[in-house]
Amino acid sequence: MDVIALRIGTCTPVPPDTRALATWLAPPDAAHLVEACLTAPAPGFRVVWAISDNTRRWWPGRRAAGGVLR
Repeated sequence: MDVIALRIGTCTPVPPDTRALATWLAPPDAAHLVEACLTAPAPGFRVVWAISDNTRRWWPGRRAAGGVLR
């Protein structure tokens, strides 16, 4: 079975406070992520930490190549 587990912290148009910046995922980024997950080659099982690119993030992360889940 192919499964992508999305770890989404704070998904709001604007982060509600400073702490939320650490886990903030902008709604347009969330939409792009879901689309990428639905069209990605069969991944087996993957965990994706979903955060927008900002200097306050603390979740581990690597940038996806070209913004596309691989």
